[in-house]
Amino acid sequence: MNERYLTVNEVCEILKRNRRTIYAYIRSGQLKAVKPGGKNFIIYESDLDEFIKNGVRPRYFRETYPPKKSTPKE
Repeated sequence: MNERYLTVNEVCEILKRNRRTIYAYIRSGQLKAVKPGGKNFIIYESDLDEFIKNGVRPRYFRETYPPKKSTPKE
């Protein structure tokens, strides 16, 4: 099996998201990634396609990045 893989930077460009967001997708399990050699993540193209097909589950982001509470101005 000779499947193409992508770096986190390449995925950032494809999804138009920053690195922090991509790592959040990976940590949450929404985007499958592997760390061969234990240093940098790689994402197989088929896993990215599956992620795009399934979409983002927003619940994770509401729990991880709750909206900032605005303080009333006096």
